[in-house]
Amino acid sequence: MRAFAVALRLVCLPAALVGQTSRWAVRIESPAGIEHGELRLEAKGGRLLLESRDSAYITLTQFERSAERLVFTIAPMAARVTADLSPDGTRMRGWLTAANGARRDWSGELITPGTERWPVRPRVRVRQLLFGSGADVTIIPASWVRAMPDSARLEAEYQQLAEATRLPRISAGARAERSRAMVLGADDTSRAMVRQILEGIAARHRTDTAFRRIFIAEHGVRVDVHERAEEFAAARSGQFVYADAARALVLVGELSADARGARSRARLEMLSLWSRWRADDSLTLARLDMLQLRDRAASRALTALLEGYDQAVPWWRDAVVWLLEHPWLETANGPLSVVQRVSQLWHIGTRDTLMLPMIAPVFSGGFAATPRLAGDRLAQRLIEPLNASAVDWLALGRTDAISVWRGLNWDDTLTVGFSGQSVTLLAPKTATQRPSLGPLLAKVDRIDIDPGIVPLFAVSTVIHEWHHLLATSRRLSWLEAFSGSVRLEEEDPWLAEGFAEWATEETLRPTRQSAPLLTFVDAEKRMALWGGMSDDPHALGYRLVRAAVGRIPIGQYVKTLVIYLHDPTGLASMASFGTLVGTSPLLLRRPMTLAVIPEITFTWDAGVADFPTRRLLFPLFPPER
Repeated sequence: MRAFAVALRLVCLPAALVGQTSRWAVRIESPAGIEHGELRLEAKGGRLLLESRDSAYITLTQFERSAERLVFTIAPMAARVTADLSPDGTRMRGWLTAANGARRDWSGELITPGTERWPVRPRVRVRQLLFGSGADVTIIPASWVRAMPDSARLEAEYQQLAEATRLPRISAGARAERSRAMVLGADDTSRAMVRQILEGIAARHRTDTAFRRIFIAEHGVRVDVHERAEEFAAARSGQFVYADAARALVLVGELSADARGARSRARLEMLSLWSRWRADDSLTLARLDMLQLRDRAASRALTALLEGYDQAVPWWRDAVVWLLEHPWLETANGPLSVVQRVSQLWHIGTRDTLMLPMIAPVFSGGFAATPRLAGDRLAQRLIEPLNASAVDWLALGRTDAISVWRGLNWDDTLTVGFSGQSVTLLAPKTATQRPSLGPLLAKVDRIDIDPGIVPLFAVSTVIHEWHHLLATSRRLSWLEAFSGSVRLEEEDPWLAEGFAEWATEETLRPTRQSAPLLTFVDAEKRMALWGGMSDDPHALGYRLVRAAVGRIPIGQYVKTLVIYLHDPTGLASMASFGTLVGTSPLLLRRPMTLAVIPEITFTWDAGVADFPTRRLLFPLFPPER
């Protein structure tokens, strides 16, 4: 009978007290006030963290527990706790007896597993951050300029690609317009080529149910968001007629009357209208209201089509992700995915591959994409815990800490200027340039990209922005703190864009024979900029990086370029671009963006920064190595 009673008591122990770690929010009340703490009960004991002793958990001694009562000693305080447990095991109440015999009320509440609650509030320090660039000019040695591919070479390579794609020849002045039209699905010739490529993929992936669900329609393969939107519009309204929607575009002033029958032109205008309609642009909405009064059939068709574009966005994202993750690129080593090719370029290994960043549709009405890096990457270098709660809190991710920090620091950002040998700190209202950390503080790695881009052409766009993400991520991993500060050096705009252009071309190089259209899109975009000879960072940067790669050891291209993305002078020296006597370097003007955010210490309390303190630390710059 006695053995049965013992067994019964064990069975009835609350789950929070048996075999697993449980967290409790505790309160110690005395005439002097209330102290909060966190009690962690484990399989064979427990630990306690108090606000007054928050640097580390105290291991409990002389630990006893049953289904009804908990007893233990807090050795550093020479105190003994006795607490009775509620029948459901979620509450406790008792007393803490101090060494002098004084009693304090003790109470506790079980923290539901998975709940983010911190009875002892996390306290953190965000290191001082010096970021941006103090340079107002990029200096390119004349020897480096001479080594760049010239206009004749670029033109020859462009024409070779054009012949491989079998696209018709056009004048140099028409390249910009065609490049934009191709990417946005408004060029009939390239649309036919995209359709042909997708049909080839369909033939090789007959059993791929995901591909068939995404790309195969009753009329054949789906090419872009335009076709999917029209499908949704037709399904929504059995009376949908595209000619009515085209008439509506004319009536609201988006399309000229003589272009009504030009479907390619209508597609471009639909993307622009769609973007403004989604943004609730007041003028656009007023015109659509007037259209309903003038021509109801046209209004119904246009509304159905606009809503069809909205419905097509998830399809567009699925299409882009499939083209990035599945092995459809025909190479000499067999079919590979885009993810595999990017991983190969970054020397990830034969078995491992990079994780694709999130693809986030962002509406601009045109050809736009932006990389956004997860804030945790920078936060790992910036934020340090100052108490035991902060260690556990930051282990779950630093997004909350970064969000609170962003709300605190911007008014304290000081722009750094130079006057001779002196350093000047300018308040935000005085500064002419304001640096931004926004692209480095996203919740996850992602690429914002307009869904109007044809999914097949979005592949090269994503690759370009992904290389930006990878380069910045790699550079952040090399950051080191000096005297409590972190120096984040801004990438040179020409080297950064040139690296992404070059890396995209290298990623797709194995497909130049099987799918030259992918490489051609970027080549025509660059050639549209003054025949590839513009000082635009994409065009000029591409030429600079190509010249530098010729002097970098094989297999070290990516690592070397990433190391020097902020330092054209260092890259020139490494690549042995010496000074030519009697020649002048190329000077490229750029804004000076150097700024400092002072060190900030705060206590996190449910999304609010409590007791923030700030310090401006010197020296601002790390010592020369």
